Amino acid sequence: MSPHQRLHEEGKGLCCLHIALRPIKPLTYEGHPGRHVHAAVMGLLQKASPAANSSAHKDSLLAIGPLLTPPEGGAVGYVGPGTECSPQKTYWFRAGCAAPEVTRALLEGFASEDAVTLGRTRWSIDRRDLEDDAEPLGFGELAARAGGAATFGIQLLSPTYFSFRERGATTVLPQPAMVFRSLVKRWEGTPGAPELEVLCQDNVTEIVGRSVAVEWLQLEMDEYGAPPMLFRGAVGQLRMRAVGAEAVGALLRDLNVLTSFASYVGVGAKTSLGCGQARRIG
Repeated sequence: MSPHQRLHEEGKGLCCLHIALRPIKPLTYEGHPGRHVHAAVMGLLQKASPAANSSAHKDSLLAIGPLLTPPEGGAVGYVGPGTECSPQKTYWFRAGCAAPEVTRALLEGFASEDAVTLGRTRWSIDRRDLEDDAEPLGFGELAARAGGAATFGIQLLSPTYFSFRERGATTVLPQPAMVFRSLVKRWEGTPGAPELEVLCQDNVTEIVGRSVAVEWLQLEMDEYGAPPMLFRGAVGQLRMRAVGAEAVGALLRDLNVLTSFASYVGVGAKTSLGCGQARRIG
């Protein structure tokens, strides 16, 4: 059964795509690639389903990664202003989603087009791959696979930071309470997501603050984009452990399913513009 069929018949919307692109002709990149990739993805959604486009805008249901360069000496970098791009090389980005309607439109949009426009330039769509060849999941499958381990971790794949709108401040340190507050907000905003057993936006900061400890942290600072939208944040690994009397049963299940959920929706701010891409580790 194809991913499209599974979405249609079973309503499974947790999906992550790798989209590989080639510029139609040699070019020196201009402008903000995060904004350009976001605009291209939203344009495909609009053509496939205006309703899905509106939903993705309103509820931040897409996590769109940075446009990446081919590996040079084993290292992958970001495409940015001044990057020389060649039709002989493949560039790619990652796009995750959690809502069936939006995921369906995303798959159909990329399947129906041979090229996209980034800024003022045309790029051919070279490949459209499901990450790890994994077909879309439902929330029940996600929970079953997530389990209830006392240790869990997240790899931050692109610059990640957290915004406090009420205080007008930001931080790049991924404290567990901030990570899970971000994930609970996205979970509760995703159509079809069942209620978590313990955590909600009203209690997540307090409960995680006393029940989750950092076991191991390896971070470095990175940046993506271009002024005036140059995003700075942390990349690396965060491993956490549940502690205390509350850290059993239902709470462990919530923490694990949210950690797995991060692969599809990202964490922190500006996840549709290249920041906060994440994958579960451990």
